[in-house]
Amino acid sequence: MEGIGKIRAIVFDANVFGANVEPSVATINNWFAACERHEAELWIPEVVAWELAQRVVQECERIEREVRTHNTRRRKWGFPATTEPPPIDDAEVISRLERAGATIVPLDGEAAVLAIRDQVLLRGPASRKKEIKTGAADSAWIRSIIDYNDGDCDGLVFVTGDSGAVAATCDSLGIDLPRIAKNLGEIRNLLEETAEANDAQSVRFATMVNKLFAGPDMSDAELVNLADLSYRHNWWEIDLGIGPDAQWELQNTLVRPGPAQVIGAVQHDAWSRSLSGTIRIDVEVEEQYARQDKWGDAPEYRSFFYAAWIQGEVTLFEDQEPTLDAIELTDMELGVEPASIYSEAI
Repeated sequence: MEGIGKIRAIVFDANVFGANVEPSVATINNWFAACERHEAELWIPEVVAWELAQRVVQECERIEREVRTHNTRRRKWGFPATTEPPPIDDAEVISRLERAGATIVPLDGEAAVLAIRDQVLLRGPASRKKEIKTGAADSAWIRSIIDYNDGDCDGLVFVTGDSGAVAATCDSLGIDLPRIAKNLGEIRNLLEETAEANDAQSVRFATMVNKLFAGPDMSDAELVNLADLSYRHNWWEIDLGIGPDAQWELQNTLVRPGPAQVIGAVQHDAWSRSLSGTIRIDVEVEEQYARQDKWGDAPEYRSFFYAAWIQGEVTLFEDQEPTLDAIELTDMELGVEPASIYSEAI
């Protein structure tokens, strides 16, 4: 590897997989294949694997509750119950990560003890939030990686949205920082094998983008998940003129995805055999609100409509047919066309 030296391993933190911290086996498999071509490895710390597993189990339990509720209603309507999904435990999730190619880096007893000490003594990545000390998990996974790498960060690329925790831990140990990418899209900036894509590669990228975002699998729910819009604070910043004094309550939101287009030049990374580019997805949004009328006798309903867009960077692998479960939108931006806003009473 000219310029950056030999890479021993790429290290994944949990936030590699977005705000919902749900692992993507396809993403792990793609990056494992890239590492394997360069005699490198893909590492996931055991502590991070526990967190990923817990999120999967938690989501499965939520879905199971919803299915049971749905089945109660189906029986009430006179229909047979649907099959409830089998439970998934944490060991099964971690096994899937390993089968996709990840090396699960173990947490030994000494690292665990030192991580707890960091939290109690507020050292390294530890902090105090509303009188509660936190940081043991961060200290533990970072320490486990350093121990596994013979006491330093040489040859490692950390992919984490929490570079501060890595820096604080390395500083407390008196070792040099590793190379850090805040997300998967940034890795290529560290590999130094990226150049503007040629015409054929650019066409290939545009074709894959259109297949993904115009295909039957792209629903409003998939788009909300991909763009991390499930949390209201990530929504479009827009003034609909219905402040808290108006007593309107949001009842439902519909996001209808439109066409996606590639913005600007596509980049080709020879190390990972991937193509990256910025895409823009046009969407139509409907927000439905309700309140009691001024006499409190009957509800009033009102819908707001506006055109918006989602823009972000996507990385697709040349050797793989892209799937929605294997992509992330990074450096995402949201925007609204102000002239498009209108409302109607229902």
